[in-house]
Amino acid sequence: MLNPAGPTALAQESDFTLGRLSVSPSRLEVCAGERRETIQPRVMQVLTLLARRRGEVISRDDLIAICWGGRSVSEDAINRSIAGVRRLAESSGEFLIETVRRVGYRLEQTASPVGAAPVVPPSSNNAVLAVLAFDNLSGEADMAYFSDGISEEILQTLARGTGLNVIGRSSSFQFRGPEKAAARIASVLKATHVLDGSVRRSGNRVRIATNLIDCRSETTLWADHFERELSDVFALQDEIASSVATALRITFAPASRHNAIDPAADSLNPEAYSAYLQGLFFLNRRNNKGDMHRAAGFFTEGVALEPNYADAHAGLALTYAILAVNGQSRESLPLAKSEAATALRLAPDNFAALAASADIAFGSWEWSAAHSAYVHLLARYPNSADARHYLGIYMTALHLPERCLAEHRRAVSLDPLSALNRGNIGDSLHYLCRDEEAIPEFRKALALDPNMAFVLSGLCASFVGAGRLQEAKAMRQRLVAADGEDGFYTMRCDALIASREPDGAAQLVSLARRAEHGYTAGSVNAALVGLIYALAGEFDVALEWFQRSINDHDLRFFQNTAEPLLPAVLKSDPRWHAFMEQPMLREWRLIRARIIAHGKNDRAD
Repeated sequence: MLNPAGPTALAQESDFTLGRLSVSPSRLEVCAGERRETIQPRVMQVLTLLARRRGEVISRDDLIAICWGGRSVSEDAINRSIAGVRRLAESSGEFLIETVRRVGYRLEQTASPVGAAPVVPPSSNNAVLAVLAFDNLSGEADMAYFSDGISEEILQTLARGTGLNVIGRSSSFQFRGPEKAAARIASVLKATHVLDGSVRRSGNRVRIATNLIDCRSETTLWADHFERELSDVFALQDEIASSVATALRITFAPASRHNAIDPAADSLNPEAYSAYLQGLFFLNRRNNKGDMHRAAGFFTEGVALEPNYADAHAGLALTYAILAVNGQSRESLPLAKSEAATALRLAPDNFAALAASADIAFGSWEWSAAHSAYVHLLARYPNSADARHYLGIYMTALHLPERCLAEHRRAVSLDPLSALNRGNIGDSLHYLCRDEEAIPEFRKALALDPNMAFVLSGLCASFVGAGRLQEAKAMRQRLVAADGEDGFYTMRCDALIASREPDGAAQLVSLARRAEHGYTAGSVNAALVGLIYALAGEFDVALEWFQRSINDHDLRFFQNTAEPLLPAVLKSDPRWHAFMEQPMLREWRLIRARIIAHGKNDRAD
């Protein structure tokens, strides 16, 4: 047990570990590999107490008695200390601090997903590489998809063929034109090196000029230019990646050829490659259902031109899988399965195909298969922001927001300027009832993408959760411009605001009826209708709509039932407990319990 507060108490505490963290209370140090961080004494005392009693709920009175010696202490002082421990938890990803409302705090050690391999560290020279969007010198503005696509393919070749820590495209592609100053990129992204270049396409030939810059000295470590037929593009990507690796004194292991069943067939139809890059452009935008269908169209064109093109099959599979998981097209699941199977037969380690397979199982409510697939994806690509993102969404559906938050924090560390990942952090904090922390995260996301409906809706929800209704209403006006009056996100925002209004019950019933019409029209899911009726206190009707959502295999059932503004009286109702025990949720309950138990069993004694 921790001794009374004061420097001598910490001096008497023995060292301990939290996952891969080594904690030395007497030296006020936390170490992770070669990295050392000095912790404030009071934060260290709180961390030590929670760690010694990991899994137990420690009340605020206990914190005061043990860490402050029972002295009178302000709420702000306790909150600052807890916030300090949380910052360490979220930056390391090795443990979580759970707030048990009106009771206290509990430390839970983070487990990797069951069966996951440990994270592969970056190369020993600790280089952090930002691959920028290469300049388009083809003379046509609409060829930007081509230069961006070439750049992304080189980025992925480096990320998957080396131990380098390669920053995600959402962040590195923010820097274009005059913004491409190495010092600025180093400051914003913490990059040590930048790979920049230009692309010029003429017919079926491509010319790429590249240069690798050391951000600290702002000197060029390596530069070269390459001119090839597009049919040789895979060899060209490997050649550039190998040159970068050599300049940084690390090893490059090229992936097996991924364009044909025959590994010796390294040539590729140039028009198929061009169609693939256009599909990738719209898949990355992912702004709406229309963009996703445009992506599918281009990937389909690539497959028609080059039937054994694994990347095109994988891109098509992932597009269809995301449409299904997002509730935009349930009928796309069989198509996704077929395309993923073809891609994996051609290239068993293809990232998009593995991600699609995991999403397909997730969208099919095959919870154990989905978990195994996400574990495999993360084991194969441990430093991928996208892999962390996909796993985080899965953890949200399992009603494990602490683990969801940890994955999205890791995703942001790998891709810090991704509006989607920032928004996911805000969403996780909202589900944890930490709305005052969620609000700045949503604002960071909106600074990157001011019109993302998902983020605008999340910020509105957090304003409601924090009791800031006027700000929620102002945000609602921005949301309408992005989502429309009858959009899913707008209706959710309207419902949450109405739930906190004096005359909200009548508003909610009227809104629920509108939402029913939206469900019939295909713009609103059944789970949202159920949420609105639940907020109105119409629990029997709410359960009917939630059941319809389960029958539809609608993943937004889990998002809407995780909403912290859902009435507590419903969650304590025997009808709710019976509802959640139904056979259709049996596998969901089992995998959720397994992940929770695995986390507890992995704690150090």
